[in-house]
Amino acid sequence: MRPPLWIINSALLVLLLVCVYILMLLQPKIPLASSILPKTTTGTSDSIAPVNLKSIYEDDIFKTHISNLNPEVAPDNDMQIPQPPIYRQLIQGEQDLPSFLEPLPIALTGMMTFVDENQNRIMVRDNRDQIERAYQVGDELEDAQIVRILPNKVLIIRANSQQETLFLREQDIINDLDQIEPNWENMITSELPNCYQIKTKEFVLQVKNIGNLVDLLNLITAYKAGVSIGIKIGSNATSQLVGQLGLQNDDIITSINDIEVAQVQERLNAYNLVVNPSTTTVNLKILRNQQPIELIYTLLTDQNTDKSLPTVINNAAAVQAHVAKNQANFEIINDKIKSNDRHNMAQFKNKISQSISR
Repeated sequence: MRPPLWIINSALLVLLLVCVYILMLLQPKIPLASSILPKTTTGTSDSIAPVNLKSIYEDDIFKTHISNLNPEVAPDNDMQIPQPPIYRQLIQGEQDLPSFLEPLPIALTGMMTFVDENQNRIMVRDNRDQIERAYQVGDELEDAQIVRILPNKVLIIRANSQQETLFLREQDIINDLDQIEPNWENMITSELPNCYQIKTKEFVLQVKNIGNLVDLLNLITAYKAGVSIGIKIGSNATSQLVGQLGLQNDDIITSINDIEVAQVQERLNAYNLVVNPSTTTVNLKILRNQQPIELIYTLLTDQNTDKSLPTVINNAAAVQAHVAKNQANFEIINDKIKSNDRHNMAQFKNKISQSISR
């Protein structure tokens, strides 16, 4: 027989009430929240005397305090800003002129060069005691320091930043001087815009062939839509000859004396015409920023050159005649120089081998 439904419900209700009562007994009591603000004092502020912190340090019982001997000075708010100094023009006097040291009394007697420049070695003779010593890059040479050792010369820097160059042979000095750009203003003059006068013989002494002229002007072929239109002055041309001839970088030469220079054969024809002794005028048509410009060069010879102008040709001819006359003596001197070079190089190799063995 099944129990009645109300008995089950009553049992469940009693069980629920018992659980609630147990939970209420086991629940902890949470204290009330208190304020974190400090409680206000009941006394007045006059009742507590302020503490003088300075007396704590000065009246120490161990007498270790050292009083400040430099009293603090109140900042001056009314400080005056100094005025800038009055401009005074600098007058260059004799004491401001640069001073140069006398060249070192030494001579370069031998050198060895390698692919790595830092391994290069030189032999230097002191002309005072005739003693030779080996040096490399970075070594000190009296008041100077060796900066670079090149195949034909040695660069040193003195204590006053004065640079000196040592050469092994006299011919190296001549070749080095030839690399210095000549004074084009004495060879090329202009009295009218786009009109220039060129002293032919002096110019030929400096520009000996067409290859030299190509290097000075950095000449390259100019193209438009893949087709050659002329000769272009390269943007890397740094010679002063470019400006002295009235040209500019990136100028395009389209014709010389009405001869087109787009093709190689045309350039050869123009070159043969210019070097012809009967040619006295050269007309250049160029494009500068897409604008056509014509330059006229008058080639001056001995007949149409002012006699009052200085002539370097006669001096050069005299030098050549002197060289031809004394050719035999020069060959003997050259043989002696080569013999001394071989002797110095042999001594240098022996010293290097001895230093390595040590």
